[in-house]
Amino acid sequence: LPYDSVKASCQPLVTAVSNNDFKDLLKGVRGHDNYSYVHSLRVATLLSMFGTTIGIKGDDLLTLATGGLLHDVGKMSIPHTVLNKPGKLEGNEWDMMKSHVSNTVIFLENSPDMPRGVMTIASQHHEKLDGTGYPAGIKGGDLNDLARMATIADIFSALTDRRVYKDPMPPEKALAIMTDMKDGVDQHFLMLFQAMLMDAASGLDDP
Repeated sequence: LPYDSVKASCQPLVTAVSNNDFKDLLKGVRGHDNYSYVHSLRVATLLSMFGTTIGIKGDDLLTLATGGLLHDVGKMSIPHTVLNKPGKLEGNEWDMMKSHVSNTVIFLENSPDMPRGVMTIASQHHEKLDGTGYPAGIKGGDLNDLARMATIADIFSALTDRRVYKDPMPPEKALAIMTDMKDGVDQHFLMLFQAMLMDAASGLDDP
């Protein structure tokens, strides 16, 4: 998966965000039946918005968007019965699901010219500030800022995504849950993310 090809695919997304046309992007995937596709595109869009809000530009913004789009690509190796299971994962199902992170990293390592930022987002977006995340248990200051941003976008999207077996959670409720995750989620970045959503709420409350 050559990075230049993915970057070119993400350019229209970044341009749409810069032109405040992200609502059409999000509405366009609302009814799509492939959850992983919808989630990845929403995370890429949210990260593009987030990056734009805090002043990230140019190739760095494209790296952020690409990281969002590819952060879960390793899920293609997870059986659909596990990936789309409506109930709680049991036994080795959870270990299987967690393996998508290492599978993503392996896939991206074999992709030409993939930037370090994309790799960082992929490898760290399930880590937590208190070290209880996975797969490496990275803690505190060792957790990269791009990953902290990606974690917020990933959790918010997962909570507010529409699934076959659940309605989307209201953004306000999702943000309240994330505010309570003080040991795991960077609260400074979360405050910036929340402020960004307040400006764009009408485009995000109906995924």
